[in-house]
Amino acid sequence: MVEAWSPFYYQHHHLELENLLKQHQAVSDAGVVGIPDIIKGELRHAFIRLKDGHVWSDELKCELVSLVEKTYAKDCIPHEFYQVEKMPKTRSGKLSRQQLKTWALDGVQ
Repeated sequence: MVEAWSPFYYQHHHLELENLLKQHQAVSDAGVVGIPDIIKGELRHAFIRLKDGHVWSDELKCELVSLVEKTYAKDCIPHEFYQVEKMPKTRSGKLSRQQLKTWALDGVQ
């Protein structure tokens, strides 16, 4: 199953949003998952791993929101941002989206 969301008539794959977030100078790695929502259909949750020497702040969150807003529609802005020390990986070294979904559903940061 491929995760994609559709604000109005556009479809953006989670990889597009992850690659965009990684373009920010403070972001080392990013993972985005969609969580079902009764009203909006799906809410995006972004997990951000920062580069050494950078600290999570409201200003950084605003910069990331602005970056997404300039490139895609406002509907693509993640509903929640979580800073993580380490991204969960599968045995093959890929990002474990299932673990990110679990974290998002549990509200774990």
